[in-house]
Amino acid sequence: MSILSSTGKILLVREPVCGRFGIHKLMAMISSGSIGVKWNGIDELC
Repeated sequence: MSILSSTGKILLVREPVCGRFGIHKLMAMISSGSIGVKWNGIDELC
């Protein structure tokens, strides 16, 4: 049994992101598209 969802996506960001900003800032960067990730805001992320 896997802890990952079978419907979710795993995103790999290949540029440095400052860890001091936290997960909320990373989600904001993904949502805005500023780091080049194409995400519609609806699909599940793992």
